[in-house]
Amino acid sequence: MARVGEPYSTLLPRPLFSLADDSTRRVRAEVDEWDVGKVKLGQRTIVSADGFPGRRFDGRVIEWRTSWDGNSVLSGDPAEKADRDILEVIIELDHSPNELPVGLRVTAQFF
Repeated sequence: MARVGEPYSTLLPRPLFSLADDSTRRVRAEVDEWDVGKVKLGQRTIVSADGFPGRRFDGRVIEWRTSWDGNSVLSGDPAEKADRDILEVIIELDHSPNELPVGLRVTAQFF
């Protein structure tokens, strides 16, 4: 939170950095407005990533946002409707697969 060469004083302390708990992997998934009625807290999911072909990571829905946002992940398909609203949900992966890098784009399937 500080830049190189920036002064720091113990008289007016402020945070210099923050640490993230990466012991559990979480996925932020976007659910289309047409499918939001099918998603429930605790629902089982399977997450996959192109960089890990043939691997599937089990998880479950642990929370969802209470407000709607615009679609931020676009597929590049020109026929895709880009102005559809989405609900953001958080999926916690089982068994903390540490080989998945933070920020990796994944696909989530809800069951």
